Amino acid sequence: MKKNEWIRYYMNMVFPVIVVTGLLGILMTVFLLGNARQSSRDEYTHALQLADDNISEIAGDMDYYVYSLWPNTQIMITLKRLLSTDTFTYTENRDQELIRTFVSTPVYTKFYLHSAYIYYKNYDKVILSEQGLVTVSDFFDKEWLEMINKEEDEIPDVMRRSLKQYAFEKKETEVVSITRKYYASQKHANYGVVTLNFLVDKVNERLKRFVNGDEQSIYVAYRTGEILFEAQKLPGVDDSLLQEILVSGKSETVIRTGKHWYIVYRMENEHLGFTYLFMAPLLEEMKVAAPLLGMVFCVMVFTAVFGIILSWIMTRRRYTLLNQVASIIDYYEESGEYPERLHAIGEEYDYFFQSVLKIFEEHREAIVQGYERKIQLERAEIRALQMQINPHFLYNTMETIYWKVMEAAEGYCPANQMIENLSDILHYSLSEGGDLVKLQSELQIAEKYVQIQKMRFGDFFEVVCEKDENCMEAEVPKLFLQPLIENAIQHGLLSGCEADETGKIKIRVRDLHEDIVISVIDNGEGISERRLRELRNLLEEGKTGEGHIGLFNTNLRMRLHFGEQYRIKLYSKKNRGTVIKIRVPKGIT
Repeated sequence: MKKNEWIRYYMNMVFPVIVVTGLLGILMTVFLLGNARQSSRDEYTHALQLADDNISEIAGDMDYYVYSLWPNTQIMITLKRLLSTDTFTYTENRDQELIRTFVSTPVYTKFYLHSAYIYYKNYDKVILSEQGLVTVSDFFDKEWLEMINKEEDEIPDVMRRSLKQYAFEKKETEVVSITRKYYASQKHANYGVVTLNFLVDKVNERLKRFVNGDEQSIYVAYRTGEILFEAQKLPGVDDSLLQEILVSGKSETVIRTGKHWYIVYRMENEHLGFTYLFMAPLLEEMKVAAPLLGMVFCVMVFTAVFGIILSWIMTRRRYTLLNQVASIIDYYEESGEYPERLHAIGEEYDYFFQSVLKIFEEHREAIVQGYERKIQLERAEIRALQMQINPHFLYNTMETIYWKVMEAAEGYCPANQMIENLSDILHYSLSEGGDLVKLQSELQIAEKYVQIQKMRFGDFFEVVCEKDENCMEAEVPKLFLQPLIENAIQHGLLSGCEADETGKIKIRVRDLHEDIVISVIDNGEGISERRLRELRNLLEEGKTGEGHIGLFNTNLRMRLHFGEQYRIKLYSKKNRGTVIKIRVPKGIT
């Protein structure tokens, strides 16, 4: 008992405090994580923008050559003359030196440029940034010449490759070659090519300035999917993984490689055809919220420990008091007297315990009295059941009346027919087997009810039944048609038909595959629009109103048996008649 009391006190008093503290900590952590993520996203996006600005500036060096060559007719003529001449005059030597200075100036001034080439299609000379005019046979970059001499549409405009400028070099240099074509005439009859080779390691060093630490990197890819530059290598990140990210086209994605999780942000420069990827560890976004998570955890641990101690102290006091109270109550139940040691608990509890024991005694007497009343009520219900009329007695009485009427009338008469029909209806309503019956049986009993009403009111109305034989095995609530026919007679035909006019009631049964629609149609007085709205609202809400009790009860029975969608639909026009439609499931069992 003491242990259970401690657990109950802890769960009721301390545990809610821990839960509230935890929820507040979680909400604060989620809020800070959201802010941290937004801050990281802004920081990474800014780094991508800086990288794009620098790459655009680097790629812009190509404009120096292209826009200096193409519009300048004098330079174009001079270049062609130098490329097609084997021996040079003094003037031509001077022009050659000027052209060499023009080509080499950006290479000498930009640390990230390795070299520059100018070449005209179908000429055997190339202008180099370092050597000036050289023949094709002496040109060291044979791979480049093979690519340039391909078909015009096959010349790659951007690609990463390795080259060795001098034979004594032991290691090849990684470069990114950007190539542009320019045309020597307005008709584009022939064209020249300008290629700049950018040092990959120098551009990578420039990109590294925009990342923070060794766990972030920026990647630059061309529209072909080739990785051109990277700020630095990251563990587990290779070209195949970067290709998957590029193909996905997502602006923000989370990837896992080995034991590492990364978040990747993407930005594109459609003009240059470059795609930039900023990759950083996913856990970096957690660094801001980590101190708060630790603080929340410490608070929750402290609250739990403090709650355990407090619960133990309070439980111990309550257990001692409750143990004394239990012993006092046990003594009172056994002896029926107040114990003498009651005052030993303390004077402040004396009046309290006397009041509690008094209430306890009154409650016990009330329970006994309630139990006695329950027994008396059950006995009264048993006597009421014993006094109910036996159905067999009712059938025997109806049969006796039937023969007495026949004896008095000296033969079979309409009254005998009414008694027969009434007996069949009573037997049908009191028969066992549940509240659902076959539709065929319900229509037969409805016909007997109509015969009784015709004998009662005369032949001022007629009833027609149109039925689909495929529906006769469907199960419907017992005696649901009788109140609908009675409603049509009482509220429709008796009120609306003239003395010389024959009222008509049509019972129609239609097969709708899964459901059956049963309609009761009359040509009586009809219902006004205001009253029709009231009835429809009551039927929709499953309530009852003044008049039409059978209609409301039938609607309620349908909804209880088959579900809320199976309810009565009511249609009427003043002085035109009324239509009551009921939909029931065809396959209910």
